Amino acid sequence: MKNAKTGLLRFLQKAFIKALEKNNSSVVYEKPDASRRAFISKSAMAIAALAANKALANTNTVNRFAAKEQPYKIGILGAGVAGLHAAYILQKANIESYIYEASSRTGGRMYTAKNMLGPGITTELGGEFIDSNHEDILHLAHEFGLELVDTEDDKELIKQIFYFEGKKYTATDLVEALAPYAESIKKDIDALPEASITYHEFGEAEKYDKMSIAAYLQWKGIDGWLGKMLNVAFITEYGLESDEQSAINFLWLFKPDTVAKDLFGESDERYKIKGGNQRVVDELAKRIKNIRTNHTVTKIQSKGSGFTVTFNTGKQVYFDYLVCTIPFSVLRNITLEIEGMSDLKKKSIAELGYGKNAKMFAGFKTRYWRKSGASGQIFSDMPLQLGWDSSQLQQGKAGGYTFYTGGKMSDRMIDATVSQKTKEYISQLEKIFPGAAKNYNGKHAIFYWPKHVHTLGSYACYKTGQWTSIAGAEIEPVGNLLFAGEHCSADFQGYMNGGAETGRQAAEQLIQIIRKG
Repeated sequence: MKNAKTGLLRFLQKAFIKALEKNNSSVVYEKPDASRRAFISKSAMAIAALAANKALANTNTVNRFAAKEQPYKIGILGAGVAGLHAAYILQKANIESYIYEASSRTGGRMYTAKNMLGPGITTELGGEFIDSNHEDILHLAHEFGLELVDTEDDKELIKQIFYFEGKKYTATDLVEALAPYAESIKKDIDALPEASITYHEFGEAEKYDKMSIAAYLQWKGIDGWLGKMLNVAFITEYGLESDEQSAINFLWLFKPDTVAKDLFGESDERYKIKGGNQRVVDELAKRIKNIRTNHTVTKIQSKGSGFTVTFNTGKQVYFDYLVCTIPFSVLRNITLEIEGMSDLKKKSIAELGYGKNAKMFAGFKTRYWRKSGASGQIFSDMPLQLGWDSSQLQQGKAGGYTFYTGGKMSDRMIDATVSQKTKEYISQLEKIFPGAAKNYNGKHAIFYWPKHVHTLGSYACYKTGQWTSIAGAEIEPVGNLLFAGEHCSADFQGYMNGGAETGRQAAEQLIQIIRKG
């Protein structure tokens, strides 16, 4: 998870650069290639079109290898975007596969509710924002003719409001607060490897990996409202308390290459799918054969070079090749008798951290916050932590608002009734945008992925010590057992694109294996 997911993180990145400049630091945060930035900003769909051409070229080269009667059986466990994309790529190459999904629906954490908060409003219960460099998701949207909503069309509004210790803060305030610590933090960043950190290549990173974000901030003497802001930023970003997360989660977000991507147009969270992100996985599911829902995996066992999978129905099915997209938070509860699985792989499955993010939704008669010139996005040390207008740029007058929390605040969100929590959070919203109670239309809901039996977490998050002990092991295959899902992505962990990307990669890897066979 190398790019910033929330606007607060990008705001902090900008402030960090300004703080270094204030101290006359020699650090250079170079913009990506100007022509590439212009290309992306002109049309994200142009990237998708290029990806589409590449994908077609890859699949066309293997069509001649597909037998009329396929002599092998391919199974895909999980019908989220990773599993569906893998099956779709294989199907384009005339290779048949069978998807088994535990729940009664397809799509996984790409899940859209319609009219829940008001007439005509779509609300994302899971993954919501798409970056300009999310090529796999954008490619699928382009291929299926799905229109994008570009949040940059609301440029005239105040994008974010920061409210800590009962006071609103500006970028200037943050730069001033960061300045005394910027050079010291930069030295720690410089100690990290230039390339990705994995269990087999981490250089001097182990020192910081063994330290939590909370311990790192304490070590640097960062407290007060700045300490609270940094804690909220990373708790909502990754979903776990700062005393559980590796300090590398903090340092990596301020590396020059990461900051360049986030601030100069590639990692920008500017897009959504018009009508809901679930339309992507719905379009995939419509095109794919052999999807079986309500099949929960209870056991995976090696049998020769293949695998026998046992389901809760009692059915056992043999596969020559298997793609597992089940989140490790769930997979660790399934009986695995896999020959050749290393202790490291077992460790990654058993221990990989998962965020505890929750979403609470409230409906409003109007998007009244816009009258004050604000987009509606807020960050705060109040229990609501992070919030935004989830009805932004949708038709109609009614408004939908999403409160987004992580860690202990997410646990507390589900301790009370939905109506009680909604009332509490609306009273907090009232402090920033007066008129919340008056405009509330009585509609509300909570979705908490960590309690969802088929996910048991929001998305992957490296805990203390996990960058240098298991990072990179998630995607490593075990014989003919391949792995995919956002948790397996090196560049897009925690994103919808991470699932789509690794699903495609697994399919392409299988195609190569079959070509050689």
